[in-house]
Amino acid sequence: ECVASTGFSTLTAKPGVDAHYIFQYLFSEDMKKQIDALVVGSSFPAIGSSEVEDLQLNLPNENMQQHISILLRNQDAQIQCLLDTVNLLSAEQRALMSQLLYGKRRVKLPDAEAEVQA
Repeated sequence: ECVASTGFSTLTAKPGVDAHYIFQYLFSEDMKKQIDALVVGSSFPAIGSSEVEDLQLNLPNENMQQHISILLRNQDAQIQCLLDTVNLLSAEQRALMSQLLYGKRRVKLPDAEAEVQA
């Protein structure tokens, strides 16, 4: 289930352009719109390298680029941390459900009479 391609483009940051900013910008809605407008083919959509060269990037000054890329990288790290937590909790849930199903763990219910009298 892998996709292999013989064509690719490499982007290199020029002086005064933060490479991390470019990486983050490639996933922006603006870039998605530009690429979607250029895509040809339906089963294997692609754009040519000359079209990649013509993509327009919104480049604020380098200091702002660095601030934006740091902020987005921090958000990516937080998202990854949350995803890791979800995966751990899901694994714990599966383990607990298995223990409950096989009787290795019991659930203690509150005494029904005590609740009725209260």
